[in-house]
Amino acid sequence: MEYSAKIFNLSYEPFLTRDIHEWNDLKAIAQKMKPRDALSLDFFSTMQKSIFKRIQSPFLRQIFLRFGTYSGSDPWLAPATLNNIAHVELGLGVFAARGGMHALTSAYQKLAIDLGVDIRLQNGVRSILCTDGKAEDYRAELPQNLQGATMIQAKHNRYIRSFFNWYLDGLLRKDFSSFYAVGEMPAIPDTPLIVLPNHISWHDGFLIDFINRTKWNRTLYLMMLEKELNKYRFFSVLGAFSISYRSPQTIAESLAYSAAVLREPGSLLVLYPEGRLYLQEQPGRWQTGALEYLAS
Repeated sequence: MEYSAKIFNLSYEPFLTRDIHEWNDLKAIAQKMKPRDALSLDFFSTMQKSIFKRIQSPFLRQIFLRFGTYSGSDPWLAPATLNNIAHVELGLGVFAARGGMHALTSAYQKLAIDLGVDIRLQNGVRSILCTDGKAEDYRAELPQNLQGATMIQAKHNRYIRSFFNWYLDGLLRKDFSSFYAVGEMPAIPDTPLIVLPNHISWHDGFLIDFINRTKWNRTLYLMMLEKELNKYRFFSVLGAFSISYRSPQTIAESLAYSAAVLREPGSLLVLYPEGRLYLQEQPGRWQTGALEYLAS
């Protein structure tokens, strides 16, 4: 126990009372610590070797080896510095929450809700949005396993996207001499955005993608008829997802997916309210339900 207490006392101030995030933080600690004290941390040995060297009883060995597993470590591989845990538990003592660890979790949950925290469960996090080093929001993973879902979901792939950016830029240069914007592009806040273009040509989706890449730089999602997306399945890695009118369930799946997209900061949802391709000379009419969907 004296060995364990010594490691704890040497490591407490430099390692346990300060944040260590970068190599320079460790370098500053190393410069202040005496070489003899650094060696006394016993980091060149393993927990198992140091314990077996000092304890002969197989039962006591088992108890002291167990402390290493608290942090998910293997005492046969973990550095002997972790033997300081024995002093923390047996020397300093520990507190136990009434009702077990679950009661502690429940208490934190209640405190967070009282403070106005919005707790979302079973929602994977794709990235953390930070401002001046402070976490402000997050981008969630979209649902990948809707119960009974049959729709085709978007599966963004940055490597395939890079290739298609090159391919699409070449295609647009080949088919168009130039693009003209009437008026100025409005300033758009970093909130979910819905774009409702006319659908008069095969290039419509490519043009929206081009504008997004050059002006907005948002995560693009495009609702596409299932029969068409089945023909051009590679569109799914560019952000396309399907909708089918064959049953209320399939429509509900696509709408639930769209709602998840619109909860993601910085997302761009592209919908063709006409529902299909129309010639420019024959402007189409919005499909039934388009206005109700947008209003919801």
